[in-house]
Amino acid sequence: MKKSSGRLLAAALASFSTFATTFAFAETLTIGSSVTPSALDPQLSLLTSDVGYYRHIFDPLFKVDTQLQLQPGLATEAKALDDTTWEIKLRSGVKFHDGSEFDADDVVFSLKRLGTVPGNDGLAAQYVSPIKDISVIDAHTLRLTTDGPTPDIPKRLAQISILSAGIGDSVTSEDFNTGKAAVGTGPFKLVEWRRGDQLVLARNDAYWGEKSQFDRVVFKAMTNPATRVAALEAGDVDMIDNVPPIDAKRLMQRQDLNVAQAPSGRVVFLQFDSVSPQAPLTTSADGKPLEANPFADNRVRKALSLAVNRDLIIERVMDGLAVKANQGIPKGFEGYATEIEAPRYDAEAAKALLAEAGYPDGFATTLACPNDRYVNDAAICQAIGQMWTRIGLKVAVDTSPKAVYFNKVYAGTFGAHMLAWGNTAGDSISFLKSIVGSPDKAHGRGSQNQKYLNAKLDVQIDKAALTIDDAQRAKLLQQAMVDAIQDNAFLPLHATAVIAATRKGLTYTPQADETTMATFLRKQ
Repeated sequence: MKKSSGRLLAAALASFSTFATTFAFAETLTIGSSVTPSALDPQLSLLTSDVGYYRHIFDPLFKVDTQLQLQPGLATEAKALDDTTWEIKLRSGVKFHDGSEFDADDVVFSLKRLGTVPGNDGLAAQYVSPIKDISVIDAHTLRLTTDGPTPDIPKRLAQISILSAGIGDSVTSEDFNTGKAAVGTGPFKLVEWRRGDQLVLARNDAYWGEKSQFDRVVFKAMTNPATRVAALEAGDVDMIDNVPPIDAKRLMQRQDLNVAQAPSGRVVFLQFDSVSPQAPLTTSADGKPLEANPFADNRVRKALSLAVNRDLIIERVMDGLAVKANQGIPKGFEGYATEIEAPRYDAEAAKALLAEAGYPDGFATTLACPNDRYVNDAAICQAIGQMWTRIGLKVAVDTSPKAVYFNKVYAGTFGAHMLAWGNTAGDSISFLKSIVGSPDKAHGRGSQNQKYLNAKLDVQIDKAALTIDDAQRAKLLQQAMVDAIQDNAFLPLHATAVIAATRKGLTYTPQADETTMATFLRKQ
């Protein structure tokens, strides 16, 4: 039998499956949160801003650790019996918040409900789209049959919250918002939700895993960064998330506060239209049409990468709170290619490559970026525009609000633009499919409507997506990333930092997926 993700999950089980308990402090924890849930039905939306809240109340079959690597959850093992059959072993002795026992029927109910939720954003249903049959072997064993090789079944299941079948088929999303249907197996129970104001949770003392040290957790909506920081400094909250780098540097100097940071799974990068005969908003240096699209030439793309001083951007723009990226995923994620070197800065080499490509006098182009989506996004683009100017380009930097910006990007308005990929799967396949692969709905490639085509990479990506064996898939993903970087399919800049701050006496471990989890907050 082929080696599968079951090996990883079984190995992790020993450290994760115990019914661990910690001393419970009779205390309420208040968190100033940068995002608020849009709903409490965990199958209505899978936006990162919502998922973090769901995970407090509901459990998935498989959890992820702080680096998004799979760990057992309500399932203890996933084993590929063949290319299209997976056996899932469920945890016994687990109870829902209402005291009912968890078993295979709850999983079947949850997976089948995904495609029937009115208003579902579609992403949730996509996670189970390859599953064509679910068989219950016994109360704690399931067998899933897929319509083709689907090596990421465990990772797909890690995205899906398991509901109690007892809530019934007629349950509505509003029933979750009121608390009527918010019956999970998670570490907290829902007490109250006031939309746009606060979410109140109480510790689940019957939780099967490690119990919270706090009786109650209150998430207070504080979408303005300055408001969150002020609330922490005033002692009105115990913790805040999404701390701006400039504030984090100052808060680090205070003796009464702790600041925690870690690289996120979000890599910021630049992308080009290398397909159109004429690159949008790109001309010769004197404003005349060019004979060819300069971004179609890898020498030009490499020159533009060499011209970016990433270390300087991290130091000056990001206040040191970012990690230089050399590929589309952070170190430690599946498919990370260790042989890829850190991108270097060499303006003279960049000029030479431009001349070799036929642009000794450079050319004029527009670099487009959002101004309210990523940390310091507009400032980063202004810095890059200046750096490109130094190698002979005439650069106009176009920044706009995300609501306007992304519509323009997907419409192909720009020849060069900024994007970022927030990785929630802990591997490179979603990045390669969405950002590098040629648009092809049948193969799930090109969801970002990028203007880059590479048939060789398409073959590599498609093969990796169908490879069940862990080691073989990792090699395929690594090689695809190496080839993408060599072809400068995109220009990685940095992984943003996840930054949180707490009052003294508390420590927090940031999540790579940028969710805020009270379960990772501890008393010192």
